[in-house]
Amino acid sequence: MGILPYIGFAVAAVIYYRRRTPNHPQPNTDFKTGPECLKIIEGSYHPDGRRNYLSEHDARALENETIQRVFGIRNAFTTCDRHEAKRFVQGVTRLMKLTDTGWDGLGRVLYRTAWDTLDMELATGDRTRVNLASVTQVLALKSSLSVFFHMTDKVDNGGLLDLAATIHRTWVDMKREEPDVKDFKDNHDLQNKLSAVFPGRDKILDARSNPLNLILPSFETVWRVALRLFLELHRRDSDNQDDILTLVAFAQKPTDAQFKTEAYENKISARSLVKEAFRLYPSTRRIRRAYLFSDAENRITCTANVEACQTDPKVWGEDAMEFKPARWKKAGVVQDLAFLAFGGRPFLCPASQDFGLRVVGLIAGVLLDIFGDEWGLELDAEEMKGLGSGERLSNDRDAYDGVFANIGELWKDRLE
Repeated sequence: MGILPYIGFAVAAVIYYRRRTPNHPQPNTDFKTGPECLKIIEGSYHPDGRRNYLSEHDARALENETIQRVFGIRNAFTTCDRHEAKRFVQGVTRLMKLTDTGWDGLGRVLYRTAWDTLDMELATGDRTRVNLASVTQVLALKSSLSVFFHMTDKVDNGGLLDLAATIHRTWVDMKREEPDVKDFKDNHDLQNKLSAVFPGRDKILDARSNPLNLILPSFETVWRVALRLFLELHRRDSDNQDDILTLVAFAQKPTDAQFKTEAYENKISARSLVKEAFRLYPSTRRIRRAYLFSDAENRITCTANVEACQTDPKVWGEDAMEFKPARWKKAGVVQDLAFLAFGGRPFLCPASQDFGLRVVGLIAGVLLDIFGDEWGLELDAEEMKGLGSGERLSNDRDAYDGVFANIGELWKDRLE
């Protein structure tokens, strides 16, 4: 009879099975457009219209369980209690409401901290170079301590350097899912670095009073964007003198009016410069939410791909991967919906009301002012190639950790 009848029978069986078996396609879990990403961030419904049977706060907290465990925190990002989350956000929002006098005071603190950190780094190193990532991290951490804890001159900069480096290393290891990442309760190194700045171990070990509740969201958000903004302007120095002058002017006079002023020939404000840095180098590259559907036994994770959304050529143009702050002069509703660096409602970051932008602008401006023109970059060949190409800088979490500013023998005399 041959093999043909058997082949025909097999094909018929497959067709019959497909017709009889319901089709349950796997839902899309990675979203890259503004409206879809906003739907994921909100968390109540999947972009395909299906309802999430988890509450908005459960959907967020479940995806942040690792952060809660590794850093020992309980805040608006990690709690399932919407009332607790609301109280936390309200408290943070109050602390962020700085007057122009408050911003001026913060600027003075950061200038002093920058000079002290450079002095310390040069005294303990080879006296010709400093690690740019470390200095930027210290300024970001100092801004958090000043705003959220009113700690201005009480902290040793060496302790800040150690704490900043330990937080960053722990964060990177956690995101990489390194197997040896310890829970906070077992991470005595992080505990010791934190208690050196915040005496009182009982307070640190209490998830609700742990200072990292306030430090962590601002620190990791701020320093990486500030460093990349600094590097963007430095690497194209001759073409961006007006941009540099704009940020330096804001650092020297950090008022709301100065932040929005278009004073130089480029007609670009400090606000546009910083906002473009947040667009091109979002510190939160992906926002995840847990979803549970009525017809499913297990929950799934859906992702708002912030980085892809903010670099989509369909929204931002063919130059979407380039640093072009002038784009914000003509940005419209479509661009506003696709700018998700501070999340979206109902979880819009309180720092979205210009606080986050101004802190990054202040830090980058202080660095540009202090370093001036009398220095050069030192980094490995691959990273140097990326800087020189004019292409988008790396947005990896540990990129440029090893970048140094070589200030030379003459420049260091200014510190003596």
